[in-house]
Amino acid sequence: MDHQRTRAYIASAAYVAFNARFRGGYRVLTSLAIGIAFSALLYAVFELAFKVPLLKGPLEPLLGIH
Repeated sequence: MDHQRTRAYIASAAYVAFNARFRGGYRVLTSLAIGIAFSALLYAVFELAFKVPLLKGPLEPLLGIH
């Protein structure tokens, strides 16, 4: 269950990037930037601003965040 939250952020980034590329007509790099920025915003809002304790995935310890 620890990996589900990380997968959710990665999946949301991929979903937003896909839609930006194929439905919005943005370039590939722009679409990737939009997807990553959107997922980072979701993380900042829920994890940092609202202080909602979300499950941690494998990336946080590797990046030294937790």
